[in-house]
Amino acid sequence: MRPSRSAELADAIVELITDQDLAPGAPLPTEARLTAELQTSRGPLREAIKALQAQGIVEVRHGYGTFVAPASAEALLPWLTFRARSTDTLADLLDLREVLEAGLTRRLASSGVATVTVDALRACVATMAAGAHDSADADCRFHEILCEAAGNNLAKDLIGVFWRAYATAEPSIGVRSEDASALAERHERIVDAVLTGDSDAVEEAVRRHFDEVRDRLGRRA
Repeated sequence: MRPSRSAELADAIVELITDQDLAPGAPLPTEARLTAELQTSRGPLREAIKALQAQGIVEVRHGYGTFVAPASAEALLPWLTFRARSTDTLADLLDLREVLEAGLTRRLASSGVATVTVDALRACVATMAAGAHDSADADCRFHEILCEAAGNNLAKDLIGVFWRAYATAEPSIGVRSEDASALAERHERIVDAVLTGDSDAVEEAVRRHFDEVRDRLGRRA
């Protein structure tokens, strides 16, 4: 089946963004210019823009124009949150996070970790240990720091989205069975393993980190 005119235009706009190497925040050509260049009318063009906006590729600032959206995995969140209502999908999400984080943390351990990174990780652990109101944010940030330090910002964005989808679905599998000190200890083991430079120890620490959630899902590895 041939794609609709608006779908064709959406593809053409994405190609334009790519060909012109437009960075996040860069303005797109005006509506008048796009209609001329793409040989279309306003109706299909506006439908295409709406579709790209829903996908998080562009953003419309009324009164200012259309811009390339910030580079983010945010567009995945509604879909992933919907899927994570199933415990099977929640288990899949856990597996995906483990594979992603274990691989990146192994890389970080083998290449060496900067003191500033260790300090940032330990600060997150301290917040978790204190059981402060921002403990959950510190937990999420801990994993984002690992991805950043391993040199993969896309993984950092994905971890943030995974985290929010999981947080929405978590009540369906019951409350955590551990206290603040146990939560902090699991993360501290990851930091200690990274500092040893032992990739196998790092992978084991990351894998054990997910055991508490696996227990609630009935999926202990």
